[in-house]
Amino acid sequence: QWTLALNSLRRMVTCNGPTVRQWCAFNLPAVVLTCAHRRPDRIKGVLNALSTDSDVETRGTLAKGIHEIVAVLADSEVLRKETVVALAALVTDQNNQVRLNSIENLALDMVNLSAKQKNHESSKELEKVFSSLEMLSQDSWRTQEVLARELGNMAHLCSQEVLCNNVAPVLFQMARESTYLVRKAGMIALVNVVRYIPDVRRRDHILKHFRTQWARGKVYWTRLAFIEGAFRAVEVFSRKLFRDLFAAELFNLVHDPVANVRLRLGVLFERMIPACRDSPDFMKALGVLCADKDPQVSEEASIVHRRLQEFKGLSETALQEDMAKEDAEKKFFVQKQKTKEKNKPEPDLNALEKEKQPDLKDAATSSHPMGVSSERARSFTNRNQSEQLIGAKPTPVTPTLGNNPPPQPVPMVATPPVQTEAAPAAPAAGVSNAPANTAGTGSAAKPASEAKPKKSCFACFS
Repeated sequence: QWTLALNSLRRMVTCNGPTVRQWCAFNLPAVVLTCAHRRPDRIKGVLNALSTDSDVETRGTLAKGIHEIVAVLADSEVLRKETVVALAALVTDQNNQVRLNSIENLALDMVNLSAKQKNHESSKELEKVFSSLEMLSQDSWRTQEVLARELGNMAHLCSQEVLCNNVAPVLFQMARESTYLVRKAGMIALVNVVRYIPDVRRRDHILKHFRTQWARGKVYWTRLAFIEGAFRAVEVFSRKLFRDLFAAELFNLVHDPVANVRLRLGVLFERMIPACRDSPDFMKALGVLCADKDPQVSEEASIVHRRLQEFKGLSETALQEDMAKEDAEKKFFVQKQKTKEKNKPEPDLNALEKEKQPDLKDAATSSHPMGVSSERARSFTNRNQSEQLIGAKPTPVTPTLGNNPPPQPVPMVATPPVQTEAAPAAPAAGVSNAPANTAGTGSAAKPASEAKPKKSCFACFS
């Protein structure tokens, strides 16, 4: 009975009527829920066919309920791979509405796929999705806002490489190029991403860019975006880590020339009371805001000052939660120690090269008796040899009698003998060890290029 029903579904999925295929996509979550554990082989191929359907409405309907299908098929050994491929196809679809429908519950899909996985294997399965985030960031501002929200909610399930190489750059790009709502969602998501990067050096590298390009940005809305991120940081980080990462830069913003930035900072100061009430810099910054020329800023700062005086400390529950956050951060964040070789300062290779170049030049110059370089010496020798070949007269041959062979003519130009560093061999009997001079050439000097090559100045770093 189930086989007959599922065979009918397969025929309807591949029929010519787009309306029939659209209703198949609408009912597929219910079909998967009731039939996937009975005959998974009969459902195989249906999800792939609907996710690549030629009708846009069919793909959009499937994308709207794909999270329900993922929740059921994530644990299926037969259909899990097909489900991941279908999800990636919908997220990277050519139609904007299909992409928006598919990413509305992307964080929930990631949770279902990671339920029984270890070492962030689900983020490796969705590598196609993360590699296409830049394309998704070019959509409308509504799609960008949803994407930033979902990326922030799934940051704890992604690997460090994905967060640093794919997620964080896209969040920075969307926040800089889009609207206020996208910027606010992007900053909240970015703080979540920073929280789940275990390598302290890579985490601090992203925060350094966040401080220099946003908290100290030339445009006022970049500084407002940094404050919005700090609102989220108060909730995510422990009091100690928040002070270390954000407090100093926030205190400097009390001197911002834009009143809206100082006003938003005053609202943030009320959230910072539990973490910074004992800090002298916090009291000094609050005093600057209380004396601000803008009446709204000074009024907001006065409210914060009254709340500070009324604050009696954290409750027992809040104190335990903060201690739990601090312990979790100590276990999660890893400070990778460099080895002794890495701690050594790297040599300036350019400086070493400049130091070695004069020595090579002096060696080349000293190899010629006139003090010129070896290159110029070779050019002079070649020119003299050419002139001798052109102006030399042939040696007349003296006729001889009998069977004695005629004497061999003396060659016009002789190649200078190649000298080596080995000790000269003992001369044979009756043979002179000195080379015979040719017509007008004499004994040529040994070029510097034929000398024994010096050891490269970069050999010690190879």
